[in-house]
Amino acid sequence: PSINNAAKRLVYLGPVVTQQWLCFVISMDWSHTPGQGGTRVWMNKRLVYQSENDLNSFDTWLGNYLKVGLYAPWKLGASFRQVYVDALWASDATADFDSMYRKTICGTSGK
Repeated sequence: PSINNAAKRLVYLGPVVTQQWLCFVISMDWSHTPGQGGTRVWMNKRLVYQSENDLNSFDTWLGNYLKVGLYAPWKLGASFRQVYVDALWASDATADFDSMYRKTICGTSGK
């Protein structure tokens, strides 16, 4: 796809939770070809989103790369926004959910 025809998906994960860590594990099978990509997202060990046979990236010379942060153009009227990220871990196709979850703060603290 191009930027002009990109799809947006909103997935409700529950109410906003403060004062505690939320741990995400994301498995991506990157593909810009319709019918070939896949995405799985776990939040605190619970599968909260899954998409199979779906394009999930752009065909660019940059390739795919990790990016994290708040995406709120013009702050959406909020006077202040803040996010804390403990760590980002990237692996290859040999990683599984358990090995990646153990790297999160939830996986190391016994939650």
